[in-house]
Amino acid sequence: MKCNQKVLIILASFFTQTVVAETPPIPSSKTSINPTAGPIIAAAQPTDSGLSAVSQAGIPTGVPARKTFKDKLGISYYGVYSGPSLGFQNDYNPTYDGKEGDVQNLDSLITASYKITSKFQAGVAFPVLYIPYGDSETILNNVFVRVSRSELVKSARFKMSLASRFYLPTNQDSRDAGFKTGIRVEQNSTYDLKRLPITLGLYTYERQYYYDSKAPSRSILTLYAAPYVNYQFTSKVGATLWVDLIQLKQPQGKSVSKMENAPVGVQPGVNWDVNDKVSLNPYINLYPGYLSVDSSSLGLIISAKVL
Repeated sequence: MKCNQKVLIILASFFTQTVVAETPPIPSSKTSINPTAGPIIAAAQPTDSGLSAVSQAGIPTGVPARKTFKDKLGISYYGVYSGPSLGFQNDYNPTYDGKEGDVQNLDSLITASYKITSKFQAGVAFPVLYIPYGDSETILNNVFVRVSRSELVKSARFKMSLASRFYLPTNQDSRDAGFKTGIRVEQNSTYDLKRLPITLGLYTYERQYYYDSKAPSRSILTLYAAPYVNYQFTSKVGATLWVDLIQLKQPQGKSVSKMENAPVGVQPGVNWDVNDKVSLNPYINLYPGYLSVDSSSLGLIISAKVL
């Protein structure tokens, strides 16, 4: 049984309610975003989406199609909108305790990639944070290089992929805070149940930021783990469930034992493949340990493929 690839891409990139930019937590002076508050999130993933297929028209049977440079290129978009509380309607996304958190925003990732082999891919990703309310603004966060290897492990119904990010200090606020570089290693494992349209998964990452000696105290090490499940109703519609289980931050200058876990978040949703290039995944963000209408919020994930 094959699972829906686009749903797995959505699941492997799900967010919790608070957007934490992939740059060090230094927003511009105009924005009301407070990236140091709230849970850690698996920031928008540049996906290993399929590249443009080679047309077989006019190619005799048995003659393999040669892929051109264009065929190996990929351009994709991934965006997560962190929306309003179910209990109060204003410009803010709620915190776990039902208070006003960050301003509602669209956290996007535009990725240009090159498929080196059928399973090995490299590219450059541009994280863009758009804040539509108040003094609306668009922030280009630290650009990063991403290298990925799909199906590093494949055995029957089990698969595991691996990817790495290498951050560049392209954001001025980050440089002012002393940010030098960073690295993030991601693992995504899936298992398709036999005779059932259900996929179980686990997404994890480890991220290390590096600052100069004059930098103020900032989180250095981040550990994240999220189990998830997908139930495929039809070829285009599936139910999704994501759980932000482990969200640990290590403050600069303190040991790993001082890392604190953020409140566990659960996001049930529905994924709809509009067509071969666009998917929409509306969801509700809930905090089981602090369950209330005010702390619950709406969100939407948009995934699109240009090439």
